[in-house]
Amino acid sequence: MADPIDIVVAGGGMVGSAFAAALADSPLQIHVINAHSPSAWQEHHYDPRVSAINLASESILSSVDSWQHVRERRVAPFREIEVSDQATGQMLCFDAADSGLAHLGHIVENSAITDALRLRLEAAPNVTVSQDDRVQSVNHAQGQILVSTEQHQVITARLLVGADGATSTIRALSGIAFNRAPYGQTALVSTVTTRAHHGDIARQRFLPTGPIAFLPLADGRCSIVWSADSAYAEKLMAMTDSAFLAELNTAFPNQLEVTSATPRQSFILEQ
Repeated sequence: MADPIDIVVAGGGMVGSAFAAALADSPLQIHVINAHSPSAWQEHHYDPRVSAINLASESILSSVDSWQHVRERRVAPFREIEVSDQATGQMLCFDAADSGLAHLGHIVENSAITDALRLRLEAAPNVTVSQDDRVQSVNHAQGQILVSTEQHQVITARLLVGADGATSTIRALSGIAFNRAPYGQTALVSTVTTRAHHGDIARQRFLPTGPIAFLPLADGRCSIVWSADSAYAEKLMAMTDSAFLAELNTAFPNQLEVTSATPRQSFILEQ
């Protein structure tokens, strides 16, 4: 068994990696255990999973010396947010200029964020990262935490951080109760090409079956996230490309006009 360390972090996604990065170069010894190696960012292929990084999140990533690595990959600033409702026809607009800001945030591929954080952790002398491993058991003895993994690592630490997602093993092993409830909706994601440029505007429209968002990307395309009642989502996934484009342009009538879309992916939404 290795000498005791300070912190074990279960989960090396955006949250777990950002936590470890915040303590990089500190006197603390940290071991991050990640169940799956993160998807590598690809220069010539857009990750279908993106995040809207507001100014507060940008500040956090800057404070852990990772935002510059994110920017070196690909980011798309959004200056305005337009939110509309189909039922009422009402629209709500937010403009960065109204607050004297250059932008309200950035749309960033998830893989760009995890890739940037990975580089930061690799450069930190006090952080060890184990990929493709997961915590199997947790025991407590003499004020220490004994962590055993599927790859037969045994680590003793003073603190265990659970950042291992919605189906957290750490939560289950710790006996922490939680409520799970299905939304009855599925999110469809795709990267779409539009006839008009997005104008650095993030758009969202609320439909009776669920909201749909058009998020601006750096190359002028948009990442769409269409959350729909599960039965309707199944129909959308089964449509031909041309039928889906027609349905999309009808659901979100705006000046952009979608002309093509990458293969759709779907994710069940749960609370």
